[in-house]
Amino acid sequence: MKTSWVVSMFSAADLNGQTVEFQIPGQHSRIHGVGTFEARQLSGRRVVMRIRFHVSADWAGKNGIVFRVSKEGCHQIETHPDQSVARYRMFA
Repeated sequence: MKTSWVVSMFSAADLNGQTVEFQIPGQHSRIHGVGTFEARQLSGRRVVMRIRFHVSADWAGKNGIVFRVSKEGCHQIETHPDQSVARYRMFA
């Protein structure tokens, strides 16, 4: 998977391992779910981010799907108003 570094108002330490409710455009419809951020810091505010979305083990034999967070998506991250759902939300 290609690495794309983005400038974020959140650091990798803020995001890495935290839950995120997300809604992103898919090929035919929007994809909505709750996943976990995987983030690394390069320097300053440059971060690479992915969301790991866990699916049932019997679905095509996979145990997770990974989405790369784009620059546009990065700017949509905010603290989730309902912390019982997830720590953050990103509706790109």
